[in-house]
Amino acid sequence: MENFADGNTESARKMVVRWDEAKGAFLCPFGTQDIEIAFYPQSEKEDAWTPEEMFVVSIAGFIREAFIDAAGRIGVECLSYETASEWTAEKTKDRYEFSEIRIRPHIVVAAHDQIEKAEETIELVARECFISNFVMCKISIDADIEA
Repeated sequence: MENFADGNTESARKMVVRWDEAKGAFLCPFGTQDIEIAFYPQSEKEDAWTPEEMFVVSIAGFIREAFIDAAGRIGVECLSYETASEWTAEKTKDRYEFSEIRIRPHIVVAAHDQIEKAEETIELVARECFISNFVMCKISIDADIEA
């Protein structure tokens, strides 16, 4: 798979969502294990992901990748990155919409003098991340950065 980090101007990847009455629904990324998709309130499966969870975690994952890439390019050594994500959905007129997605990364950098650069980088990622700009709801990032 081509990606932007290699200097490409476009990237494509195929995904398949499969459903059958006996087994349910699955996201089937090529070359990896299938991921079961839950549709609540009908599903009570704890090991399956809802479409909403997949959506929010994909945004959190993209922000993580963008931060680690940008931080590395300016000399910030990221030792660990863990994030909690949550969202709010509201009914507006005739439909439900995400009203806010909150991303709360805990980032550990190699040295105290890198904290300010890391804070500036996560703010830049929040502002410039093309996935965040694609989403219509508010995305807030509240990072906890330490050395």
